[in-house]
Amino acid sequence: MKSDKTHKKVLVTGANSLLGTNTILALLRYGYKVKGMLRNRSSFKAPIHPDLELYEGSFTNPADIESAIESCNYVIHTAAITDQDLLKFSDYENVNIKAVRLIAEVCRKSDIEKMIFVGSANACGHGIANEPGTELTPPQWPFTGSYYAQSKIKAQEILMDAAQQTSKTEFVVINPGFMLGPWDSKPSSGRIITMYLNQKIIFCPPGGKSFVHVKDVAMALVQALEKAKNGQVYLLTGENLSYKAFFEKLNTLTGRNKPVLITPKWLLLSAGKFGDFLRFIGIRTSLSGVNTRILCEHVWYSNQKAAKELGVKFTPINKTLQDTLLWFEKQKL
Repeated sequence: MKSDKTHKKVLVTGANSLLGTNTILALLRYGYKVKGMLRNRSSFKAPIHPDLELYEGSFTNPADIESAIESCNYVIHTAAITDQDLLKFSDYENVNIKAVRLIAEVCRKSDIEKMIFVGSANACGHGIANEPGTELTPPQWPFTGSYYAQSKIKAQEILMDAAQQTSKTEFVVINPGFMLGPWDSKPSSGRIITMYLNQKIIFCPPGGKSFVHVKDVAMALVQALEKAKNGQVYLLTGENLSYKAFFEKLNTLTGRNKPVLITPKWLLLSAGKFGDFLRFIGIRTSLSGVNTRILCEHVWYSNQKAAKELGVKFTPINKTLQDTLLWFEKQKL
């Protein structure tokens, strides 16, 4: 449904990413003008639209940010470093923390109506099946030991501090779970799908996470422009599933019967210790004690606040997986 937003322009950073692309498409459907910020125009794979302007620049560069924000009413900052193999916290600082502070400052000086920062569900504490984590649950181990999660926690604090200052600009945080869906060109989180498609036997961790359709997160960002309240955090998480249940759903949907075997926790944690040694001697790897511990956790969250306050209707997991499988099959990735 298209509404009359043609006088409003939104800057979206990370325009070529899974979430950035889907957010741009959702904004255009709702009548917004969009400026998509990215390093290289050729990396944007979705159809070009007359109300879409692609702007090449770096969101860590003050001059580029000031130029990009010019003539915009809103900013949605989706871009981030999500790599899990970086060796130091400082490797995340420039992009995931300092750039967030920079963009917030430019938004305030430019009287932008609202800045929405896309963080991570892991900046909130997770819970268990009958008591999932909420926006008020403090971050927990093992995520407090993850450099990536630490950077998102710090960035969220920057936005919450900005929201308390006197300004015409409102500041909001959207924290997605594990996103799946179309336009995952790299691929990023969709690697879990390509891994499933390419392997005969599935070895999965003993934990689980919250899987959400990327279009639900994109829709939440559109809704948040008008509905989200200043200084608020919203969890955009979907269905809480163990990895075993997730892969068994893929078996059902694809008509395949791949064996799904749970890797023992002790084996994963032992591998993590070996990864810690590799990282200690300077070898980049996502294998680490913290990351393997995360794979053993059931990382459950509640999405009730976003459903109630932003009006988000969450897609069932089977539909999420069907849409993702169809897109990857068409792309032959």
